[in-house]
Amino acid sequence: MGDIYHNAMIYMSKDNIPLANESFAYLVKDSSTKISELADLSRANIAVNDNKISEAQKLFENILLNKKYSDITTAYATINWMSIELNKKKINKDKIEKYSRIFNNNHIFYGTGSILRSLQLLRNNQHHEAKLILQAVAASKNVPDTIKHNAHAILGNL
Repeated sequence: MGDIYHNAMIYMSKDNIPLANESFAYLVKDSSTKISELADLSRANIAVNDNKISEAQKLFENILLNKKYSDITTAYATINWMSIELNKKKINKDKIEKYSRIFNNNHIFYGTGSILRSLQLLRNNQHHEAKLILQAVAASKNVPDTIKHNAHAILGNL
């Protein structure tokens, strides 16, 4: 399976995206290792690069709903799904609320996921709730400084 993933990456570097995508799809279907997670993420990223945003969002959603995938894979997919959703004129508030619940102070990507959640709240004019989330991110010991700076910047504009 590692050889197939390696070859798919070579196909991508040679701009043979359809063959790379086909290889990744095969890995997702026929592998139960971490390679299938990488292949699934690669398929979604190819869709983003091809500006097939709805397809990419659906692929990211399938990943984040996959209970067999690792926390880091589902968290990464959730952040990407939320980022795409927040760029829409009409967002699905229920799904953002549901999917953002995975991000607690001890979860990987807590800071980024929480900032995205706060942006959704700001779009809904829920400034107080967004402020609380941003303050928690800025005060967290589990968040990198660059993410804390982002939280402070957003707080400074409230």
